[in-house]
Amino acid sequence: MIDAVVGMGHTVTAGAMTTMGAGVVMLACQMIFFVKMAKLIVMVILFSLVYALGFFLPLCALVGPERGMGDIGWIPTWMRHKCLSPAVPVTPREDDLESVGGNREGNVENEANAERCSNEGEKEENSR
Repeated sequence: MIDAVVGMGHTVTAGAMTTMGAGVVMLACQMIFFVKMAKLIVMVILFSLVYALGFFLPLCALVGPERGMGDIGWIPTWMRHKCLSPAVPVTPREDDLESVGGNREGNVENEANAERCSNEGEKEENSR
């Protein structure tokens, strides 16, 4: 938590102050629209700053990600593996087919997923 406050706290606070400063300057305008917009800007920035530094940061310190917990960097690799690996047709047992009224052609869902993923892969290659 200390690293987050030291590393990003100054930046977040400085950004909030400059934005609120622009809103405060707009409060002196005579047009009602600009005064209302200034109040909106100042209040949104104030609430977001209080939320970010007063609620979210302590919440992350209490129950936040530690030692890889909450890491989502594995998702693109998993998606690539899921879409690019060949679909293995699964042939259900005859008992299962009769109970659900299926056919003996194999698992249609795996074939549909393989076709969908291959179409997405072709679209991605064509876009490059």
